[in-house]
Amino acid sequence: MKLLKHLLPVAWLLAMGPIFAQNKMPVDTIRVDAKRLLMGQLREGTNQYLVSFHGTDLNQVKSASIWTRKVKFEKWQDQDVISIRQEWSSQDTILNRSIWSVSEKATFKPLYHCAKSSRTGIEAFQFEKNRVAGVDSVTNNKRKGWSIDLKAPTFNWELDLEILALLPYKDNTGYAVNFYHPGAKSAPAYYLYQVVGSEMLDLVQGQKVDCWKVRIDYDPKYYAVFWVSKKTREVLKAADVLPNGYRFKVRLAGEIRP
Repeated sequence: MKLLKHLLPVAWLLAMGPIFAQNKMPVDTIRVDAKRLLMGQLREGTNQYLVSFHGTDLNQVKSASIWTRKVKFEKWQDQDVISIRQEWSSQDTILNRSIWSVSEKATFKPLYHCAKSSRTGIEAFQFEKNRVAGVDSVTNNKRKGWSIDLKAPTFNWELDLEILALLPYKDNTGYAVNFYHPGAKSAPAYYLYQVVGSEMLDLVQGQKVDCWKVRIDYDPKYYAVFWVSKKTREVLKAADVLPNGYRFKVRLAGEIRP
């Protein structure tokens, strides 16, 4: 049976630089080309999430949507790749979004990313050795001619659920991960995810799963926490504390479809 899941990333956070907690916890730097991710734990399949925003009162639900993520291993331009397609569906159609991300299968290094929505139009990017650039060949791409320099290879922050699930977790250890959200003005940077403890997570039908509890601090007040299964290395739950409330993502037990 599929497990529950929450997640985080928030658009306003993407413009912020990395913030590292001041403590004596050892930090393991996860470089893209070092092949430190546990790629064998990544599985093909379709997962859906109920994504909800809440006010400062958790009983106040401001919005909710269904996100569908399809992970597939395939060939793309003669390379073995991870293809991840996302569909975001909401009562407010302006929030709907289609995303296709392509990454190297061996390292999760991003190669291509295209997002479409009625609010932002089409934004397509290619990840090159020293930069991320708008793709000229994509019709109506609003990011044609745009680019940002890379000092080192970076992971695609739109795929954080899959990537964070594959970190080589240990107790009382921090992991500095180089992330970049395609199209963001801020340059790629290392962000610190800390293992702050363990917790038995309650799931459906009385299930309990032993999880790493992983935290990222964006500033002294706002942060996010992930719960990662020690057995399957899946992110089962995550939650954000935001300036105007909270955000949750819950992995559904089965697909919503006819």
